[in-house]
Amino acid sequence: MNTAHGTASAAFDHHSPAFAANPYPIWAELRTTEGPVSWSDAWGGFWVITGHQECQQVMKDWETFSSADGIHIPRIPGVKHQVPIETDPPDYFVIKKVLAPWFSARSIKEYEDDIRQLVDELIDQVIEAGSADAINDFAGPLPARFILRILGFDESRWFPFREGAQAALGYAAPEVVKEKVGWVYEMVDDAIRSRRTGRAGREDIICRLLDTYFEGIVVNDELVTDILILLLIAGLDTTTSLISHLMFSLTKEPGLRERLIADPALIPAAVEESLRHDAVVQTIARRAKRDTEIAGTKISKGDMVLVGFGSASRDPSVFPDPDDFRVDRTNPSQNMGFGAGIHRCIGAPLARLETRIAIEQLLKRMPDVRVPDGVTPQRYPDSAQVYQFRSLPIEFTPGRRYGAASS
Repeated sequence: MNTAHGTASAAFDHHSPAFAANPYPIWAELRTTEGPVSWSDAWGGFWVITGHQECQQVMKDWETFSSADGIHIPRIPGVKHQVPIETDPPDYFVIKKVLAPWFSARSIKEYEDDIRQLVDELIDQVIEAGSADAINDFAGPLPARFILRILGFDESRWFPFREGAQAALGYAAPEVVKEKVGWVYEMVDDAIRSRRTGRAGREDIICRLLDTYFEGIVVNDELVTDILILLLIAGLDTTTSLISHLMFSLTKEPGLRERLIADPALIPAAVEESLRHDAVVQTIARRAKRDTEIAGTKISKGDMVLVGFGSASRDPSVFPDPDDFRVDRTNPSQNMGFGAGIHRCIGAPLARLETRIAIEQLLKRMPDVRVPDGVTPQRYPDSAQVYQFRSLPIEFTPGRRYGAASS
C-alpha cells in the first residue's frame, strides 16, 4: 500500500523497456486491475490516468491541472521551458491565438502541392532500389524537411535537427541531450539574430513572431526561441511516428492495403484509426493546483498526474475491440493521439495532411510496399512520450522515378 495516498501502488514505469517495446498490454492491465486511476511509486510518485473519460477530464480542466511545471515525468535535463505546451492561461491563449492561424486546416491547404512534391522526391530517391528504411528514407525526412522549410530553416540540415528532437523526446543521456539539443538551440538563436540584423526579403514564421504583439506578454528573443523549439520538436518526430505506424499497418493488417488502393477515399479514415490504434503521444503530465477527485480517487494539491493518451485511445468502453485496426469506426475523432482540451496539438492538421499525402503516393507508386518477412522493426529504448520506430525496413517492386515530372 502507498500510505500517503491510500491505494495499491501500481508497478508502472513508462520509461521501462517493456513499455518501450509495447505499451498496450501494460495499459490494458492497469485499466483492468487498477481501474482508471492508479498510483505509481516511480520517479518520485505520480498518479496514472488510463480511462478515456478520466483523461479527458484532466486535459480539459486546465484550471485544476497545470502544465506549467512540465509535461514530462521526470523533467528532461537540458530542455528548457516549452512554450506554449508548458504554459497555462491566460498567457497560453495569447500565444495560441498568434500561432493558430498558421496551422489551421484552412491555412495548411496551401501546402498540399509542396508536400506532394516532397513526397515524390523522397520516393524517387529509393524507388529504383526496391527496398528502403521507412524511417530514415521517408517518414523521418518528410515532416522534418517540411517544418524546417515553413519555419525558415535550412531543410538540408534536417537530420541533426531531428537528432535534437529525438534527444529531447527520447530521454537520452544528459551529455547527449546537452550536445544534440544544444545544437538546435544554437541554430534557432542564429536564425533569430539574422532576422534582427537584416532579413534580406525574408518573410517566414520567425519574422512574423518577431513582429507580433503578444497581449500582456513581454516579447523577447528567449520567448521566440522557446516557441520555435517546441514547433521543431513537435513537428519533427510525432508525424514520423504517425506515418511509419500506418505504413507498418499496411503490412500487418489483412486486407488494409488492398482496401485503401481500391478506395483511396478511405485513407483519411485510416490515418485517424492509426492515430487511435498507435497513439503518437503516449503520455503527458500535469500537476494538480488544488485538491480534487478523479473517478472517486482523491488527488492532492501538488500531486503529479500522468495522462495516458495511449490507454485512453484503446479504452474498450469507448472503442469496441480496441486492439483491432478498423477504418469503419463511427467515432475515430474521439482518439487522444494528439491530446485533448486547450493544449491539443496545434500542428495536428498539418500532421494529418502530410500522412494522408504520404500514404496516397506510397500506394500509388509502391502498391506492394511491405515489411519483409522475418524482420522485426526496431524501436527506441524509451517511448515514455512519443511511441516511435528507430528503423522500419520496407521492400517493394522497383519502379520508375518521376524526376522532373514531379516538380
